Amino acid sequence: MAYRLHRVDGVTELPAWWNVGGTAFHECIREWETLNYASTEAGSDWPPPPLADDQAERFRHHIAEQTAATVLASGINMSAWRIARGGKEDREWWLDNAPGWVAAYVTAALARESHIETVAGAPGMEVEFMWRPRSLPSLPPVKGFIDQVHRFGSGDILIRDLKSGSTRPVDPLQLQIYRLALEDEHGVTAPRWWGDYWMARKGEATRALDLTDRAPIERAVYARLAIMDDAERHGYYPANPSSLCSACGVRAACPVMGDSATARPWVLPAA
Repeated sequence: MAYRLHRVDGVTELPAWWNVGGTAFHECIREWETLNYASTEAGSDWPPPPLADDQAERFRHHIAEQTAATVLASGINMSAWRIARGGKEDREWWLDNAPGWVAAYVTAALARESHIETVAGAPGMEVEFMWRPRSLPSLPPVKGFIDQVHRFGSGDILIRDLKSGSTRPVDPLQLQIYRLALEDEHGVTAPRWWGDYWMARKGEATRALDLTDRAPIERAVYARLAIMDDAERHGYYPANPSSLCSACGVRAACPVMGDSATARPWVLPAA
């Protein structure tokens, strides 16, 4: 239902500080990794990337940039934005905490055994794809962006997604789709495939998920995409009320959680 209200009905989503701060965190990491990639490629002729002690200034820059962009895109004043944990994780909270997450990432990155892989002639970060499920051509393509693609000396590939929230993902679908898209759309090959999440608040990665065996991944992904596609084709957008509704950016328009003045109808009008 949240997808329908925002993506189909066009309801403006109320901005959230966790999205703005999370994007700023991602930008800091992308910026550092780009410098590190260039330094590695150029060798000693290129200056090394900055160490962990210069991250507060960069984060301030990126969160200011993302704040301005969000105000411009949404037209909604910052005073009305959603704030996590009962109003605790506001802009100042992000400024106090997130630079330390970036510093911890940099420290770990300087000691890792993998390197950012080159994908489509560019550093394997924010890798865009438009994946077409080859065994089910009736399904529409899946568009996405992969945070990072690493390669180890053994040739193994690690797909990494950066998470700035407090909840560890339990559904492997995201990493599974990334694995299929990298091979099918970008021609990436590897003896073994892995996927993990970098949990910024803990300063560590989750245990790597083995993504090597393609056949069971394809079956699981295709089955779930087919169900989602069939539901959307029939205009079936169920609401799933839960404690998460309090953080929903389109709650006011929800037929369950919204009030009579703002709630949209349950069913979309026939085309």
